[in-house]
Amino acid sequence: MQVGQSGTRQTTVFIPAGTTATEVLPNGTTQPITSAHLRATEFTVGANGPQAMPAALPATSAYTYAVDLSLDEAQSAGATTVQFSQPVPVYVNNYLGIPIGTNVPAGWYDPTVGAWKGSTDGVVLKFLRIDANGDAEVDLTGSGTPATAAQLSAYGITTAELAQIAKTFTSGQSFWRVLVPHFTYWDFNYGYNPQAGYLLPPSPQPNPPPASKLRVTPHNHVCTGCQIDAENQRV
Repeated sequence: MQVGQSGTRQTTVFIPAGTTATEVLPNGTTQPITSAHLRATEFTVGANGPQAMPAALPATSAYTYAVDLSLDEAQSAGATTVQFSQPVPVYVNNYLGIPIGTNVPAGWYDPTVGAWKGSTDGVVLKFLRIDANGDAEVDLTGSGTPATAAQLSAYGITTAELAQIAKTFTSGQSFWRVLVPHFTYWDFNYGYNPQAGYLLPPSPQPNPPPASKLRVTPHNHVCTGCQIDAENQRV
């Protein structure tokens, strides 16, 4: 859990059953990961947040939320990234009060080329209630009504994920949900003045830290030491 001037948030990752993870080593070889501990380290924390960022953001991106998603065991092996057999959903509390149904622009930093790369947008959703089957009903449009099967399918939200939402979160909460295909430095952000009616945090341009500091930061670790549990589909 991270508490800051902008609001309180926590990063939660669900691992769908049957998902496999592979670490990629510097020489390009890969090897499977059978058991690991997840670490989610937010960069965008406090006055030193901009300096902790892995690199300056593109001019069109506001300084909003960035996190280093990693596995301890992969880091110990010197892996450059961790690839999943299918994208895994990442949930972040909607601490900025972004309207439900708004897209969540997402990108990741590729240290091998020194550039941010775009990824598939996520969405701001709201957990409405638990249905008779024990699954969560979520609003994906801001209408206040449960998403249809077609809407859920469009975002890749399965019945198993809805069941996990019901077990993990409290009805009435809203989240940014983004699918990530691999672990690295991720940035969920908006451009300047994305929509009238709400404000984003200040947008200072960060200074890239020395390479030795990219993975070692003093900021809060969310889910430090959590065990990947494919059976229960969460970390």
